[in-house]
Amino acid sequence: MRYTTIATIILLAAASSVGASPQLRFAVSARTPLASIPSEPAAWVQAFEPNELTTSGWHWEVIVRHIGFGMHYGHYGDNVWAVDPGVVRVSTHSDVYLSYHALGTRRGIDPFVEAGLSSRTSVQGTSVRVDSRGYISGGLALNLHGLLIGSRLAWYPTGRPDDETFHDLSVFAGIALGGRRACATRERRACY
Repeated sequence: MRYTTIATIILLAAASSVGASPQLRFAVSARTPLASIPSEPAAWVQAFEPNELTTSGWHWEVIVRHIGFGMHYGHYGDNVWAVDPGVVRVSTHSDVYLSYHALGTRRGIDPFVEAGLSSRTSVQGTSVRVDSRGYISGGLALNLHGLLIGSRLAWYPTGRPDDETFHDLSVFAGIALGGRRACATRERRACY
């Protein structure tokens, strides 16, 4: 986490030196692993339904013009002491990533792609397992005057060792701060 904070400070300093107005995004999210990409509309609706592997969490991102840097974090857990004393199941899923926002931060619609490194930690009873893998993802966010909603689909070139899932689907909602500045010319396209 210390390295993430240092990288964010460097990115903000670089952005202020080139005159860009960085945007900071905070959002809550839910992520569900998928065994395969749904082929029918009804299957997409079912993919958004929470299941036992769905994690809830948050993410943040700093975007300067079209390039972003951020982190996702998700968690699920249950305490089954009442059923089986001594057994606790917890799982966390976190990743750091770089993103490219094709239209920048000044538009209401924001198609984006990400590439990052994901890490998952699972604890079941006294057993702890950690696995890491790279991923790429694409998504769409709507920025409604600072209110942010969106979804993203990630692809992992190597499946998870336990369940062989190669994709996950995320939905998020949050806020977007900054990223806008007054246009100095009459030509609006020159400001994007």
